[in-house]
Amino acid sequence: MRLVSLVLLSFVASAQAQPWATIPDGGQPMLPTTSLTGYKLSAPASLATMQTINVTGMPFSQGLQIQVKSGSAQAWDAQIIASTTGDVKLGDALFLSFFVRGSSALNETGEITANAYLQRSSGDFYKVVSTSISAGSNWRQFLVPVTADVSIPAGQHQFVVHLAFYAQTIEMGGISLLNYQKKLSGGQLPRTKIEYAGQEPDAPWRTDARARIDKIRKADLQIQVVDAAGSAVSGAGIHVAMQKHEFGFGSAVAADGLNASGLDGDRYRWVIPRWFNKVVLENDLKWPSWESNRGRALGALAWLRDNGINRVRGHNLVWPSWQYSPGDLQGLASNPAALRSRILNHITEEVTATKGQLVEWDVLNEPFTNTQVQKVLGDQEMAAWFQTAANADPGPLMYVNDYSILSSGGLDKTHQDGYYGIIDNLIKWGAPLGGIGMQGHFGVQLTPLPRVWQILDRFSAFGKPIHITEFDIDIDDEDAQGAYTRDFMTAVFAHPSISGFMMWGFWEGRHWRPRAALLRKDWSLKPNGSAYLDLVFGEWWTDVRGESSADGKFAVRGFKGTYLVEVTSGGFTKSTPATLTGEGTTLIVTLP
Repeated sequence: MRLVSLVLLSFVASAQAQPWATIPDGGQPMLPTTSLTGYKLSAPASLATMQTINVTGMPFSQGLQIQVKSGSAQAWDAQIIASTTGDVKLGDALFLSFFVRGSSALNETGEITANAYLQRSSGDFYKVVSTSISAGSNWRQFLVPVTADVSIPAGQHQFVVHLAFYAQTIEMGGISLLNYQKKLSGGQLPRTKIEYAGQEPDAPWRTDARARIDKIRKADLQIQVVDAAGSAVSGAGIHVAMQKHEFGFGSAVAADGLNASGLDGDRYRWVIPRWFNKVVLENDLKWPSWESNRGRALGALAWLRDNGINRVRGHNLVWPSWQYSPGDLQGLASNPAALRSRILNHITEEVTATKGQLVEWDVLNEPFTNTQVQKVLGDQEMAAWFQTAANADPGPLMYVNDYSILSSGGLDKTHQDGYYGIIDNLIKWGAPLGGIGMQGHFGVQLTPLPRVWQILDRFSAFGKPIHITEFDIDIDDEDAQGAYTRDFMTAVFAHPSISGFMMWGFWEGRHWRPRAALLRKDWSLKPNGSAYLDLVFGEWWTDVRGESSADGKFAVRGFKGTYLVEVTSGGFTKSTPATLTGEGTTLIVTLP
């Protein structure tokens, strides 16, 4: 077995030699700066060991060498932990910096991989600062500024580095975590550009994507203009104006946002039907919310219908953890029959109450990591949940949904394999599985676009539609956020198995990760919002004008969806709706 070493080195507060960036003065140190004793390794000895080493030629002189012997099921199975000092307050400007190099990485790229965080030390381990680490054999400096979006009192947070991705040799040094409080903003601090494979303007995947999109998302609209006698009309002015995409572009919305008063409520309601043709209620159809206030959810569904959104996803029926279920469920763990009945009755009741109002249901949410219910009832019980939902309403496609399949750099093979196995078993057990949900919550570890296609190709073998169900990018770098939004959307739109794409919120004022929103709190547009609009209503939107030929014909290759075709001749204009789908559509327009 190959040994893997990681060197974690202490920061020396002396001036840095070029070409390294200079760290601004005035920051309060929040990590040990003179001693390595504050850094501890959390890992079984069979997985990793640690010792002190000396380093020369860099602005740090001592380090910790961690030998990791193999990858593990979770990256945090081997991690370095350092207790931090001082308060973190909402709005503080934090700055993490360090150096990394590595070799002998047993992964597809040959580069080392780790993740570094400033997080709460207990509870939800909320990450105030996070960055992914990748590097080759040369030293690379990482600079990570962030404006704290929560407060964490002193003694309740820690600096951690997750290491156990796979066998690799990492050297990491010059670690410093500084708090500038309100003296500086995150935008005034230096930053390492967030990069990902495939971001180059001339990256080969882009040419492939354009060809795929033209083939699978567009079709030919043939228009024939004739007069009342059936003779061709030449020179008629024709305007082919797209009205709505066939492909589902959507977002999670909150029922209380739809009911909100004031200017923010008005703007929230205004954006939804104009930006999205598909919607999912973020929390209101989840089991606990449904039982506490089903009227709120049903009212939201009615509002969406009344405002022209007729494609709504249901999320979710069973999230098989005591944490995400009604409070009484855990008390039934010792009575499997009662637990089974409680779940099946809930599925039947909620699906029946929403019958005819939804096009998809997330029947089962995050089953790879949430297994408490299955441990009582058995894994095969998951298939019964699908069958019960389909019996109550055969109309919607019934989905399974999970996270960390496309995100985490595409490196979470344990989660990918586990999810693949669950899907395979559901099909073998006869579950009426209609589709596969992949969430797409991203941090700084942005997955290379070719890797996205590899993962989608693998899951396409099931022959089920794949839906991007919960997309967002929770990072401070708005330019990188916008660029990856554009590239990721392009990659998935170019894949034939993808049936829809859902943002997990759009406005900072009602977003579970405010930094990830498309619109700021003041409703100004962010780069990721511009990327979304430019693609959906620009690059992927068809609006064409022209004239009929001598034989009365006019042809357009447009994006599949609904259209309004206006034909003008002799001072008369006729408007005709058309639907462009399948392999193409022929429309005959008869003028008086």
